[in-house]
Amino acid sequence: MNGEWARFRKRREFRVFYAMVLYNLGRHPKAMELLLAEIADTSGDDGIRGYARAIRFYADKLDEVWQ
Repeated sequence: MNGEWARFRKRREFRVFYAMVLYNLGRHPKAMELLLAEIADTSGDDGIRGYARAIRFYADKLDEVWQ
């Protein structure tokens, strides 16, 4: 699948579907990472855009506990 994914990774809609596939395969952290990146990169919402950098930063750190 990685070879096929490389062909389509620039298409945002396919990234979202790929995240759903990863979720279905039990790869929940990677699925969330991809979805959060898409939200941070494409949202028109002012609040999300204001926190886009933080969303991207934490997207691959969801299992970490911050104290």
